[in-house]
Amino acid sequence: MKQRLLEYLTAKQEDVPAMIAGSSSYEEVKGEYAFIPAKPMSKCKDILLIVHDDTVWADTLIKPMEAHGVICSVNPDAGIGADDRAGCYIAEVLHHRFGLPVLISHNEERGDSGTHEFVSTHQCHYDLLLSMDRKGYGYVTYGYDNKKVDEFLSSIGRAKENGTYSSISVVSAAIGIAGINFGTGYFNEHTTHETLVIGFVARAIEDASKTLEHFAGVCCPSETKRKDMYGWYFYGDKSDYRVWNDNPDNECESGRYIECERCGVFLEEGELENVVCDECLQELQDDYTPEEIQSYLTYLNYTRGATDQRTDIYARSEDE
Repeated sequence: MKQRLLEYLTAKQEDVPAMIAGSSSYEEVKGEYAFIPAKPMSKCKDILLIVHDDTVWADTLIKPMEAHGVICSVNPDAGIGADDRAGCYIAEVLHHRFGLPVLISHNEERGDSGTHEFVSTHQCHYDLLLSMDRKGYGYVTYGYDNKKVDEFLSSIGRAKENGTYSSISVVSAAIGIAGINFGTGYFNEHTTHETLVIGFVARAIEDASKTLEHFAGVCCPSETKRKDMYGWYFYGDKSDYRVWNDNPDNECESGRYIECERCGVFLEEGELENVVCDECLQELQDDYTPEEIQSYLTYLNYTRGATDQRTDIYARSEDE
């Protein structure tokens, strides 16, 4: 597993679809997406797996190293691109194990026109959607929920988290089917502090396999509908990064948002020096000493990367 993961992290983007497909044929729409059809007689032919092979380090040398089960970067100017190359590795394993179809977006980090192109040109009739494009060890549904899915994932130890965007949310919205984006074990994505825990990758494969076995042939329509989102993309001399905001009353002119590490709500520009929102900070102050709070906030900063660095990454418009 370790060696194959390292191969995915360092592979050229144009080589990744063939690595996932192996001996399977696939459709390539250059610059947009690749699609690997389900294998004949697959019991999971109606469950679509979605990943993306682009990273935010497209023009930077990726130099990963592994120590004690954790992969990190030895290049101080780049992360490792585990978002979403770890997901691509898992897609290879699951496609060959279960034969399910795989959608590979080529530009999720740059607007994701590939996924939008896919849903507009394909007849998408699926029972369930899976994605491997999430940090940590939980899962997110982006508001396209199904009670049976949530109950099953809880039974195998997966915790539900808040999420902003991934390609799977586009497909869920288009066809009204529940989607699961599994945490694959990377942390501090989009930063030079990015890490990947190999044991969590193995657990993602195990949990996804259990999910596929359990829901093969079971239709899981979305029982909820996500509220309209207020989202926009910046390009070129403004920013490369997508920014989403669920609440129009919380808009700020700079469009800079990161998530509270405690409850998941968006932090506005004035709160970026913290890693939790003002409400969560007040709750902490009611129950803990200043020293305990500082220790906790320091830990949260460490797990995601320095606050000032995250601010730079999520607000590149100031620097470019």
